[in-house]
Amino acid sequence: MARRAAIFACLLIAFAAAPAAAQRMGRIVDITGDADIVSLNTGGKLAPAVGTVIMRDYRVRTGAKSTMEIQLDDGTKVIMRETTVLSVLAVKTREQDPPARIRLLGGTARVISASRFRSRALVIKAPTAIVGIMGGRATDVGMVASAIDARVVVFKGAIDAASSVERIIKSYAVGKGEEVRIAKNSQPEPPRKVPEKVFNAWFETYYIDENDAIVRIDPNADRSILDSLLRKKRY
Repeated sequence: MARRAAIFACLLIAFAAAPAAAQRMGRIVDITGDADIVSLNTGGKLAPAVGTVIMRDYRVRTGAKSTMEIQLDDGTKVIMRETTVLSVLAVKTREQDPPARIRLLGGTARVISASRFRSRALVIKAPTAIVGIMGGRATDVGMVASAIDARVVVFKGAIDAASSVERIIKSYAVGKGEEVRIAKNSQPEPPRKVPEKVFNAWFETYYIDENDAIVRIDPNADRSILDSLLRKKRY
């Protein structure tokens, strides 16, 4: 219990820093379809393109049938799938730096962290979940998040996963090939092994419906039906 509480405290501390002036976090290396960026400092809206620099105060959004890949300055890759919104709040470029920080406001993303540092490398916060990526090993994580639920899968390496609610201190270590669910105001469910067929098509297995529920679907279902289910307009 003490270890779990300590892990959760570390994850929260990583997101406790006060906002700072805009600074460079990375740049866009690939983009398809419709996307936009809003500066939270100025309120200005940008049309992103390959080479666009991502700043700390940017809120980045992909639309329907759109993707974006961001290369952070610490070597981390962030791959945004369709209808996703996130901000990059910090990068870790030295061993003594605190962890890199990503806030996933909603949607689906893949984060690939290199093994450059021994200390904790990265923390991802979603509305219902906090994920800590350990240092010392390459880690590849997939995440789908809404306002009321989150699913996290580990493709490579290992993570710590906890609720974003401070009073819920339960957390789990999640390893390669495992998935964890963290619903709103709930402790994480025990990690489960993902069947190989689902693991290889994990991002096609879930969608977020109009009520913010994360729904599991059959990857072999009719694509035209899936397109209608995945079409969202609130971002």
